[in-house]
Amino acid sequence: MPKEKEDKKKYCQKYTNAWETDPELKDWIARDSINDTLVTCKYCRTVLKAHKKDLLRHAKTEKHKKAVSLEKSAKSSRLIPTIYKPIISEKTKLGEIKICAFIAEHTAD
Repeated sequence: MPKEKEDKKKYCQKYTNAWETDPELKDWIARDSINDTLVTCKYCRTVLKAHKKDLLRHAKTEKHKKAVSLEKSAKSSRLIPTIYKPIISEKTKLGEIKICAFIAEHTAD
């Protein structure tokens, strides 16, 4: 007579707050707003099981690495206007004002 399978309760790992301080995870994980057994990757927008091994495996995927590099390059390009501020002389400002006034005066009905 075959042995019947015992009904084993499967353990579901819940989100752990300690992961928010883990250097390998802290930058990209986010707690799922609905289910405590899930984690969302901020970069890939992927929902993952809240198992540390699965999270670390996800961090090594090409999809995640590409999303991280795209996010970092986007952040650095957002900084360009704050780093580089064109210097406009008073002469240039006055000239631009005169051109704007001329265009406004001659195009109005």
